[in-house]
Amino acid sequence: MITNEKINFQPSRLSDIAKIAGVSRITVSKALLGTGGTNARMSEATRKRILEIAAAANYRPNMAARMLTGKRSGIIGVLIDSQAPLMWFECIRHMEKAATEKGFRLMIAQQHESVENILEYAMDFAAYGAEGIISFVHGYPELKKQITKFMRVIPNVVYIGKPDLKNAASVEVDIESGINTIIKHLIKHGRKRIGISIVSRGSKVCDHRYTGYVNSIQSSGLEFDESLILIDDAFKTETIGNVRRIIDSLVVNNKADAIVAQNDLFAALIINELCRRGYRVPADIAVSGFDDNAFAEVFSPPITTVRQPLELIASEAINLLNEMIIKKSSGRSVTIKPEFIVRESA
Repeated sequence: MITNEKINFQPSRLSDIAKIAGVSRITVSKALLGTGGTNARMSEATRKRILEIAAAANYRPNMAARMLTGKRSGIIGVLIDSQAPLMWFECIRHMEKAATEKGFRLMIAQQHESVENILEYAMDFAAYGAEGIISFVHGYPELKKQITKFMRVIPNVVYIGKPDLKNAASVEVDIESGINTIIKHLIKHGRKRIGISIVSRGSKVCDHRYTGYVNSIQSSGLEFDESLILIDDAFKTETIGNVRRIIDSLVVNNKADAIVAQNDLFAALIINELCRRGYRVPADIAVSGFDDNAFAEVFSPPITTVRQPLELIASEAINLLNEMIIKKSSGRSVTIKPEFIVRESA
């Protein structure tokens, strides 16, 4: 076993690794970079020894030099909002597994509503020779034009959620159909005044929630009541203050008999507050969530929700990007149907 203690310096060149291993530079290049074709042959023991030495010395290949020789980096950059819903970080975990299976590794950058930071991180990706980018950050309504204009010049980008770009490669969950399924379920079980909370208009996800709700209510024959739609930018965070505002507005003031929460955590907090006020869930007020987080099944009562298939989203995104990188395809859009999960809260 090679350790850092056994190496008195930190080599930065292939020749340094070769000297320690007692092999040629070509052999080291073959082991670490995959160069040399069939001209450089080595035993498995030699290859493992070279890898151990390189790891102990914290060796990193020069990506720029590697690209000049026509070698791939195998790096995929991921841009995500640091305040994104937790489920998207879970999605990245699935992406890492799918990427590894195809010979890629992920480089992840987090930022929040900053075009400047997005540009800087993209330049970092380029410096490391990233072969493509997966973007979670193009949906800000106030920054949409700037971000899409910038993203247009980056090759091999897959968007999670369809952007305002013609012919862009994307993976999108059909949020409208998810909301539609919830509303139909609630109506089937006798609910007539169904309220919904939405963060804001302008972002595609929120617009899909709004459109899905409005179309479902109007097509059902129920009277459409705008007061049962509560829209506020503050709903980006799941606080008890926001929960109380939702209940006061929808239930107390507008007599809602069901609430469609924007995610499972909001649903859980709403259920707790309703119970604290003496309401029975679902007997008095039905509550549904969205996303199907792990706790939703074990919460009391278990939360009726819509499952976003994160593993499928992840694998489709990696598959799309792989097609663009390997097959030089222009990309395509994939729309995934969410799954309705009926439990006891609604």
